Amino acid sequence: MERQELGRSGLKVAPWALGTNVLGWNVDDATGFKLLDAFVDAGFNLVDSADVYSRWIPGHVGGESEALIGRWIAQGGGRREKVVIATKLGMDMPDGKGLSPAYMKVAVEKSLQRLQTDVIDLYQSHRDDPETPQEETLAAYAELIKAGKVRAIGASNFTAPRLAEALKLAADKGLPRYETLQPHYNLYDRHEFEAELAGLCKREGLGVIPYFGLASGFLTGKYRTEKDLEGSARAYAAKNMLNPRGLRILEAMDKVGARIGATDAQIAPGLAARQGLHPDRQRHQPRPAQGPRQVGGGHAGRRGRGRARRRQRTRRRRRGRPPRPAPAATGEDRGGVEHCCHPGRPQGRSGTHPAASEDGPRLSRPPSRASGRDDVWVGRREAGAGLSRRPSTSPSRRACRPGGLPRTGSGRRGLARRGWPPGPRRRSRAARL
Repeated sequence: MERQELGRSGLKVAPWALGTNVLGWNVDDATGFKLLDAFVDAGFNLVDSADVYSRWIPGHVGGESEALIGRWIAQGGGRREKVVIATKLGMDMPDGKGLSPAYMKVAVEKSLQRLQTDVIDLYQSHRDDPETPQEETLAAYAELIKAGKVRAIGASNFTAPRLAEALKLAADKGLPRYETLQPHYNLYDRHEFEAELAGLCKREGLGVIPYFGLASGFLTGKYRTEKDLEGSARAYAAKNMLNPRGLRILEAMDKVGARIGATDAQIAPGLAARQGLHPDRQRHQPRPAQGPRQVGGGHAGRRGRGRARRRQRTRRRRRGRPPRPAPAATGEDRGGVEHCCHPGRPQGRSGTHPAASEDGPRLSRPPSRASGRDDVWVGRREAGAGLSRRPSTSPSRRACRPGGLPRTGSGRRGLARRGWPPGPRRRSRAARL
């Protein structure tokens, strides 16, 4: 399976990650081990957790998900080497919260203990901590990386201004930067990420790991009425989406699924894939921010756009023409000017040279750089026809000249002195096109 790098972290991951907030909650050890084994056997490798999973359940204190993953790793069989472990800190826990350096040192040790490993591949700030300066947080991460306890860092639930500030600080101070962002993003909840964060991640080359890709199960299509929510552990989140907008989204997915033969659970994450933002996939060369549009000159003006469209139509028309037949006689036989190629220059795509006929000489201009063709006719194409395009006088377009010699002069008089038929005078723009 194709592996891609998360940001510039050096971590290579498969296109999809396994979110594990249900492990230790409504998934016990036996089922969790089967899920993790099946995930790895299918070729995937990124397992995402957090120290707070699943503290929101009565009787839980947090760390249940990390502990289950640790017990799975402890079974051996090269399990640790097959996965990239990602976890998070910063949410309210019994021993503290936030991103202060003192708390981060305590939190990382406890996560390492629960995961039964000596290093966390991707350590993420679960949410922003406005009470702690970001420079102090990044400096604490630098110490953890230097100590060999963390390989790379990421952010989650950050606003675009705060994430941009952290990235600038890292660049200016020489500190580790956030290589990934984990936002709330799915087919139902789109605005918050697409408004500003998506563009920032593309410009900075960050890996994006969206969570709630199925909107707490709502986008699977199994919740369509209030009755469907009965007995569901996700009812508290899915019930807020049972509204006209949510039902329209499900109806649209049903139509797409009927047409392509896919389920709602397959279509919903496919949105992120089409956006280039599906879990752990990012662009190796981020798209630069689009600059202001030109309002004058070039192709931005109305005349420039018109010229570009006419050139495009001309190129398409010429590409669709069949090759001209080879001449039946040489230049001496027909009493005209023989068309030769300058030594070392290609003749163009058609490989043939235009010839004169009974209605007068036919000459070609040098091969066009834009199209590579040599069938752009000059002189009389048909009886009574006028000049199509004049031969270029630019030194860079010297290719085919009478007698095989390059042209030494320019202009209509110079061409006429060397036997090049001058043809009628240059016509207006409309006539030439």
